[in-house]
Amino acid sequence: MDTNARTAYASAIREARKGRNQGEIAAACPPSLGVYQSRISEWERGAGVPSTAQAIALHDALGMTEEQKAEAVHLLTEADAERLREANEARKADRAAPLVKSEVA
Repeated sequence: MDTNARTAYASAIREARKGRNQGEIAAACPPSLGVYQSRISEWERGAGVPSTAQAIALHDALGMTEEQKAEAVHLLTEADAERLREANEARKADRAAPLVKSEVA
């Protein structure tokens, strides 16, 4: 995943959360979405990104403005596109790698 987009997203949600703790934000999200304090921490560190449903709930719980939400969605889309490009490149590299025969002793 694109680290620049992921880092920018992490920064955006950290900034939106200022003054409130992660547990408070997680409690404001529907439990079925799995938006836990540990997940929010992960997203704020750039170690991952939320699903679309999680992001919508998170952005609402953070009280983000429509402009902030639009920017956050743009960053998530950018990061996801980069992740897909990297996965395709890895698949191409795997297919191009020569087969290696195992040596039997």
